[in-house]
Amino acid sequence: MASAFSKKRLEKLTGSQYALLRDLTGEATVDAASLERVVAGIVSDRFEMARGFIKAARVLRNSADPIIQRSAVSRAYYGAYQAARATFFSITRQDEGDHEKLGREIDSIKDIPGSPGATLKELRRLRNEFDYSPYPGADPRTPYGARAMKDTIGASVRMADGLIRLFARHLKERR
Repeated sequence: MASAFSKKRLEKLTGSQYALLRDLTGEATVDAASLERVVAGIVSDRFEMARGFIKAARVLRNSADPIIQRSAVSRAYYGAYQAARATFFSITRQDEGDHEKLGREIDSIKDIPGSPGATLKELRRLRNEFDYSPYPGADPRTPYGARAMKDTIGASVRMADGLIRLFARHLKERR
């Protein structure tokens, strides 16, 4: 039997919240333990994506083709993005897929060291530069030379890998 507290909360549901609750409980009973297992599975799956993207970034970084090398920046960013999204979801039980908001939301979690949101933002800036500009560079007036291009690609992969490790370590320590 539902407690008065549960009933009070249920009476405040919006129509869409009730529809979602019915949808989730329609095929099988969802209890707190199974809900936590589902959340853990989602977090695990996102980290698997993150590790796959960073692995792809390393492969692309080592290509002989400079255009293929540039794609490493994109895969590195998306690896870090998926790890950040998994971390935020694990801690808050809310998904944040908005690229602009995710960095701010991650930085709002006080016990994550450093400024991972700022690093995520920089990785996104680099991804945009390498994906959209035929002349990526340090600023709008200065395109990278070949050596700086390689160095920036390598730094992007290392930054993203560092974020993925930071987020995974943080969640492990929270358990």
